Amino acid sequence: MILEASSIRFIFNKTFLNNLTALGLCFALASCGNVNNDGNPKDTRSYMAAKGEAQGTFYVVKYKADQNLQPGIDSILEIIDLSMSGYMDASIVSRVNRNSSTVQIDNHFANVFNASKEVYSLSGGAFDITVAPLVTYWGFGPTQRDSTDTNSIKSISKHVGMDKIRLDQNRIVKDDTLVTLDFNAIAQGYTVDVIAEYLDRQLIEHYLINVGGEIKAKGINDRGSIWVVGVESPLEEVQIGRYEVAVDLKDKSLATSGSYRKYKVVDGLKYSHTIDPRTGRPVEHNLLSVSVVTDNCMMADAYATTFMVLGLNASKVLLDSLEGVDAYFIFEEEEGEWGNYETYNFRKEIVHSDTFLLE
Repeated sequence: MILEASSIRFIFNKTFLNNLTALGLCFALASCGNVNNDGNPKDTRSYMAAKGEAQGTFYVVKYKADQNLQPGIDSILEIIDLSMSGYMDASIVSRVNRNSSTVQIDNHFANVFNASKEVYSLSGGAFDITVAPLVTYWGFGPTQRDSTDTNSIKSISKHVGMDKIRLDQNRIVKDDTLVTLDFNAIAQGYTVDVIAEYLDRQLIEHYLINVGGEIKAKGINDRGSIWVVGVESPLEEVQIGRYEVAVDLKDKSLATSGSYRKYKVVDGLKYSHTIDPRTGRPVEHNLLSVSVVTDNCMMADAYATTFMVLGLNASKVLLDSLEGVDAYFIFEEEEGEWGNYETYNFRKEIVHSDTFLLE
C-alpha cells in the first residue's frame, strides 16, 4: 500500500513588475500581470483534485489544469468497472465467468487479458488471473474457512490456469468451462494508465494518479518539485503515517503488494492471502511487501503480485530478465527483524531527508 495523498496546497507567487515603462506593449497593470519577465504568458493554472471511490477502493487524482476533469475521470472508472468488475453482474468479466454465449470483449478487457497472459508466461504461472477459486476456498472470499484438505485443493486446482483459456478476436474461449477470471491483481494499475492517457490527451503536464495505492506520476507537484510517495511499513495494525521508505517518482508508476495484513487462521495456522496458483496453497516465504517501479502501472501492479508469489530469491532472478523494472522488497529475517533489498535504480530515487512532504 502507498500512503494516501495529503491535502493539496498551491502557493501562487505573484510577480510584480517594477518597470512598466520598459514594457511598452503592456497597456495596463492587469495585462502585465499575466506576462513573465521574458514576455511569455504566465502559467496561471492551479492544482486541482478529483477523488472518490471506485473498484472497491479510493482514488485521488491531482493535476494542474484550468478545467475540472472529474467528470471525465469518473466516466473512465465506470467504463472499466463495466468491463472488469467481478462485483457487477452485468460486467463483461462476470458474463465471461457465467459462460455467456453472447458476450463480446472490449479493448480494456483485451488489454488486461493479454498483459496477464504475458506475465503468466514470464513467471512460470506464478501470476494467474484464474486463481480466484483457490482464493475463495482459503477463506479470502465471501465464505469463511476453518479447515482444508489436500483433495479439495487438487480438485479446485484442475480448473486454474491461463493455459486453459484464450482470446479469439473479440471472444474468450475456454477449454474448461469452470475456469473463471479475476482481474483484481492488475485492474487498478491498468486503470491508472487509462486515466494517465486521458490526462495526456487533455495536455496535462503535471499530475499524480492514485487508485487504491497504485500510482503514476508525471511532471512536478504544487511545490515545484518531483512527486514524493511513501512505501508503507508492513505492520499488521493500520498505523497512518508509518512508512518504510519514500522515493521521488519521476514520470514513473509504482505499485505495491503485501501479505502482512490480509491473512486467515486455518487449521490453527496463520496463512497469507497471497495464493500460489502453482501449488494451490498460500505462500509460506518471508516476503512481507514488494513495491515495483516501471513506466506502465498495469505491469507494475502485475509484477508486484508476481514477486509476492515467487518470494525474494526467485524474484531477483526474474527481475534480472526484465528491462526497466525496479523493485523494493521488505522481508522478515530469521530473528524477527525486517530486512530490505532494492534494485540499484530504486535505491537512487530514495529520499534521504526528514524535511520532505509526502503526496
